[in-house]
Amino acid sequence: MPERFFEWYYIDIHQDDGYDLVFSLHTHPFMSQFNISILDAFVYFGKRQIFHKFLILPRDEMLKQGEGTVAFRNRKIRLDMEKRRAVFKVESEKFHLDLTLQNEMEADLPLSMDLYEKNAEKSFEWKVFMPLARASGRFSFINPQTNRQKTLTLTGRAYFDSNRGTINLKKEMDHWHWAKLYFKDALWIVGKVVNKRGRAINIVVNCLPEQMRVDQKAKIAFHKNELHIDCDFGNKHLHFKKEFILDDQRFLIATWPEMFSLPGKIIEAVAGVVVQKQSLRWLARILTNGRYFRKRWLAEAQNGEQVLIFGEEMLLK
Repeated sequence: MPERFFEWYYIDIHQDDGYDLVFSLHTHPFMSQFNISILDAFVYFGKRQIFHKFLILPRDEMLKQGEGTVAFRNRKIRLDMEKRRAVFKVESEKFHLDLTLQNEMEADLPLSMDLYEKNAEKSFEWKVFMPLARASGRFSFINPQTNRQKTLTLTGRAYFDSNRGTINLKKEMDHWHWAKLYFKDALWIVGKVVNKRGRAINIVVNCLPEQMRVDQKAKIAFHKNELHIDCDFGNKHLHFKKEFILDDQRFLIATWPEMFSLPGKIIEAVAGVVVQKQSLRWLARILTNGRYFRKRWLAEAQNGEQVLIFGEEMLLK
């Protein structure tokens, strides 16, 4: 199968009232052969998901204006990105979003890094727009537990990045761990990306309001109950006191030749239905070839500091 361009934008918000929200806009989904874009909205409270809906959008309706705007014709969906501010507005039958992110960093942004071996024809780029931001706005949705509309006032710390590339993730990548560590005086972003040949790219970014420091040759070890980081600007050894699996998603990435595109699309459509049915989890394991975990940890550093960790694990074995 020929390699394809993929791109997604990711925003998360962590509120003092216990809510975590995640919004992801896949303009060119890596997990679909159809000419579509996908917008996901997730709400978590405490240690569980309370809401998830997605919008399937015709990619032919997408309008992009340079690196600053993504919108969809005939739909009230628009993401505007500036250096100091981003605004994301969505009006749909499934949910309404009116979100503003205000950048709190003085460092030169965005920060861009390639997560794939340097290659003129293939790439996997990570771009950080706002690692330290403040959220404001509102999010309205139908609470599936009560079947009533609920509106959350958005406030709290927020994070905004994107990924894009030209590789087939299933064929090129084995797995990755990605986490944000919220210390009392700093945010550390920790990424460990391992390709099919076993080569690991380890990245640690130390984010402070006045500066950003990057180490792309750090030593990072994720264990069942611990995380060890040795990098240019410090060593951190954290013990996981509690772990919450907020999401466990399965998906399909096409790896077959182009001649099998039609039956492949049929399998993808069936898999898309199956993964949403709890009673068909056994069939989802057969029809999918990738798995994604979103997690929250409560950890303790070696000096006794309590650390909130919010992260993900992608399995493409």
